[in-house]
Amino acid sequence: MQTLEFVLYPRLNADPMVCVGHEGTTQMTIEAAEVWNGPMWLVTGAPKSPLAQLADEVIVCTPVIEQSWCHTASYTAAVATLEALRGEDVSWMAGAEARGIDPDPIRRDDPRWAKAREAYA
Repeated sequence: MQTLEFVLYPRLNADPMVCVGHEGTTQMTIEAAEVWNGPMWLVTGAPKSPLAQLADEVIVCTPVIEQSWCHTASYTAAVATLEALRGEDVSWMAGAEARGIDPDPIRRDDPRWAKAREAYA
């Protein structure tokens, strides 16, 4: 579901909602977390953000806030964290680029990303 749907149609007795927030300051995501009636987890690079204050669990996926406008490393770290939370083995990603493996699931046909492409398609 998209964030706006959570704000407009809060659910009761729900499974955990997992938010992904680079800096944890996106107002609509904060509003969704505020109306969520269930556990909320946050995957972020900012463990002391406004969104982190609302989370039951905070998973820090990057050591520092990425300054690049395109957030390439943060995006990859967040996707890997989500896959790890689902029980997938993401250990192969360490050094993947140096080995000539592009970890971007949108541009490549690496078979290790098949499940991720299906899950997020």
